[in-house]
Amino acid sequence: VVGRAESVHVFGEDRDRGPRFHVRIVDVSQEATCSCFIVPQGREHEYVFGSDDGLAQVAASAKCGRLLAVSLLSRGGHAFGDLKSVQKELEGAVVDLAPPGCAGSIAFVTAGGDLGSRTVVASGPTASGDTYYVEEVDEGSARVRRLVFASNDRVVQTEVALLPPAKKKAAKGKGKKKAPKAPRDDGARRVDGDDLRSAYHAAMLAACGCAARVDDVLLVGLGGGALASALRRYRPAAAVAVRELDGAIVDVAAEWFG
Repeated sequence: VVGRAESVHVFGEDRDRGPRFHVRIVDVSQEATCSCFIVPQGREHEYVFGSDDGLAQVAASAKCGRLLAVSLLSRGGHAFGDLKSVQKELEGAVVDLAPPGCAGSIAFVTAGGDLGSRTVVASGPTASGDTYYVEEVDEGSARVRRLVFASNDRVVQTEVALLPPAKKKAAKGKGKKKAPKAPRDDGARRVDGDDLRSAYHAAMLAACGCAARVDDVLLVGLGGGALASALRRYRPAAAVAVRELDGAIVDVAAEWFG
């Protein structure tokens, strides 16, 4: 049915670990052709990959009647190799999900030929019964840290940019000079408070900037605390108060988002 979209999960050999892949099936025409698009890890929330309209655009670009958009469920603790190994693992499932009478072979493609990478640095339960994930994703030469909830894992709740680890300065000694040693880092990346990643937060700050005076600010919900931190930075004279129901999220914001 043209315009129909539905989802299925694909399991690996160890079913006890949960599904390895999430497949979104998008039909854009009655043509019996099919392409399998692997969504790069860390980009599932982008409009073109996270919405049916965006995936329909991908299908039109791939010139296929049915698009199988595959997300790698690495948040569940699964590890993946390169595109060829993922293709080999998915071949059987893809044949079963292709449209009846599918003509020709099914092409496997991804954006830029790269499956992306995601490192989950923390996860745990919330008071509401949800599960949070703190993950780090490389965007070109930059690295970002995100807060995501399992109940809506295609939406990034908070995103911050990370600075390189701080370098330790070598101690200065007396006497004969020695060849300088490369400084060691402390292994911990720092949050870049000057890099405001959210357009939503930028709009709120702009509204505050347009006001003649801002004495008190109340935020309902903390998330990762990026907006609260930005308000303290750009409106230091304002009293910022936050109301958050979930103590686990307060701890996550303090430990991972500065």
